[in-house]
Amino acid sequence: MIIFARDSLLKIVNFNSELGKQETIKHLTQQKKYVLIQLEEGNFAIQFKDDEADTSVSSYTFKKQFGHAKIAGLRGKRLHFKHELAKNELTVIYTKQIAAKYLGAYDNAPGLLLQYYVVNDHGLYKYTLESLDEKIPPLSIFMIPPDYQKISLKAFIENSVKTSTTIPGTN
Repeated sequence: MIIFARDSLLKIVNFNSELGKQETIKHLTQQKKYVLIQLEEGNFAIQFKDDEADTSVSSYTFKKQFGHAKIAGLRGKRLHFKHELAKNELTVIYTKQIAAKYLGAYDNAPGLLLQYYVVNDHGLYKYTLESLDEKIPPLSIFMIPPDYQKISLKAFIENSVKTSTTIPGTN
């Protein structure tokens, strides 16, 4: 995963063996995000509006823990992390030097998580910061490429349903 941050703009690039490259562009103050998707039908920038109601109910908790660790040259503090899908309590590392909002996950952490876990139905994924580059990225990184069509999530789903029903089935 690569994260670019500039003021209230974020770009998160994920690399996944199943789905390939996934890109998300977020505007933190306007609570908007675009997920960039490349399909045979074309390139789409699907707009999402972050729902504040979703953040009020969390499936995880953090609890203070003693100890420190150094990750990618940053001194971090330890936290107990408990997720409803995880059997055991885990330890995560965070730094107060950088706000948690730049990670895009676990916004209510006391700082940026340097080492953390993502828990879902497919398993437990561990992420560890490898490096930090404090250069300011160019604004063009946060722009939607010109060959992408901006579309709402609702319109994208409607178009997907229409496309899948017009494709002849094979017998």
